[in-house]
Amino acid sequence: MSYDRTDWHLESAIEAGQPEEHAFTHIGLFLAWLIRHDLHDPQLFPDYHIAAVKAGEMTGSDLVDDIDGKLTSAGMSPEGAAFTDASYEAYLDGYAEAFGDLPEYGVGDTPEAYETVERLLDRLYADWVAGGRQPPPSKAHTEPDAEDFGPVEQMILVPPGYSKEQVDLLLADAALPFPGVLNVMSPDSVPRSHVAAHLEALIPIDLSSPPLELESERADRWGSSLLTRALKLLGVSPKDAVVVHAIGGDGEGTVTVSLYAVPAVDAERLVSEFRSVIFRIPGSTWETRSIAGRRVEWAPGTEFTVAFWARDGMVIHMTGRPETIIPAIDRLP
Repeated sequence: MSYDRTDWHLESAIEAGQPEEHAFTHIGLFLAWLIRHDLHDPQLFPDYHIAAVKAGEMTGSDLVDDIDGKLTSAGMSPEGAAFTDASYEAYLDGYAEAFGDLPEYGVGDTPEAYETVERLLDRLYADWVAGGRQPPPSKAHTEPDAEDFGPVEQMILVPPGYSKEQVDLLLADAALPFPGVLNVMSPDSVPRSHVAAHLEALIPIDLSSPPLELESERADRWGSSLLTRALKLLGVSPKDAVVVHAIGGDGEGTVTVSLYAVPAVDAERLVSEFRSVIFRIPGSTWETRSIAGRRVEWAPGTEFTVAFWARDGMVIHMTGRPETIIPAIDRLP
């Protein structure tokens, strides 16, 4: 069940002269309430994101990428989905009334806004429980029929080098849930952006075998709400920052390198903010190590290790095996 999506509100928020992220505020506040009341699906979110939201260190809007901008029952516990199914429309009505003195889409995801929403949702939840957890009478819980949908187009990516016979074998049992077209693409056919070739040149492609493949994009087009939040806290417009990303190797030998160019920010501030941007294995913690004369933030994991370090105006982030990361640190900026 899908309840709300940020793209349903984005154009309206822009037309109202509000920041784009305000299109997600009402969803983010609702999501934070679900998490703080353990009505979410813990398998969908990294453990440290859940802990940070409960501690007030992250907002629900910071998790927009975790749910791909969509509030659906897939991110909720059965209790959370049942409550949302019964009460989300009442929440939207109450939200509009609670913030009626503000311009349309004028609400930011702030502690004050959350307190208002928490009071509203606590009341709605208590009423729903007291009423026997009844579903809304107007909703029929049935699976959609194929004829309810028009033709759809889906794309799948297959590993490079697969022959047509191998692809046909992979797809032998595949079926579209609704009528449509299935496009088969290899990663090599997906266009890469290269807005900062001079920064890409700072990353040696022979850090892995097969060699690293690089791309670069402006931060405002990179699609990471956590990065956008960190940049704003640092006083940098996402349009002025650049992300370079590289991936190479294969299997357990896969290596990734990311370089974040953040102008006019010193290394200490970058390390502080990027601890919440860089993904680490759930259950691991950051520890500071001295490697190749650099102060490196290190998060070991059973699947791969994550490391990042900063210099003024730049953050460099690697994932891979320790035996690959350590010698690479001396070759990177």
